[in-house]
Amino acid sequence: MPLTSKPIRVVALAGGISVAAAVLGLLIAAGLNSNRAIAAPNRVQNGTFDSNVSGWTAVNSGTITWDETKNAGPGAGGSALVGGNSWFVSSCMSVGVGTHNFGASVALLGSEALGTNGFVRVRDCGNTAAVRADTPRQPNNDGNFHPVSATFTGSGSVEVVVFFDTLMSWQGWFDNVFVADGPLDTPTPTETATPT
Repeated sequence: MPLTSKPIRVVALAGGISVAAAVLGLLIAAGLNSNRAIAAPNRVQNGTFDSNVSGWTAVNSGTITWDETKNAGPGAGGSALVGGNSWFVSSCMSVGVGTHNFGASVALLGSEALGTNGFVRVRDCGNTAAVRADTPRQPNNDGNFHPVSATFTGSGSVEVVVFFDTLMSWQGWFDNVFVADGPLDTPTPTETATPT
């Protein structure tokens, strides 16, 4: 059966916009959106401590409790209040080949924090000697949360360790602990109007 060409009919919409123009606009918008970076999910289970500290283990004689009164935001929730001569380990997680972002928000208790630095480490699961990377140390003892982050490269099964590098007793908070394969998928904070 021979192919025959037929004219294409353009139907005018209200306001004089044609269907063809509307379709073209949708295709252009879809093309623009396809170039957007897709945020990566957080691989750490319970890294935001929204309602508890489950999935985290204190090593040695340290303590880890949920503090509902302090969080790094955004939104409601809590943080992990940690203390003692110890460090705190997450559940294991698998990461694929590539470069991964990791970090947390750290707050140090002012009266205990002199000479103390909080930081986050990624290592192979269950292997204290197989350190992948550390974040920079966070030395501020003002009681406010300060972000620390870094990257590591590789694949396999890893765990996150959060601690302070000091031998004295200390106390502080961790929140928003993350490992992600790219930019982290986090809600964008919005400004709120303050009543006058």
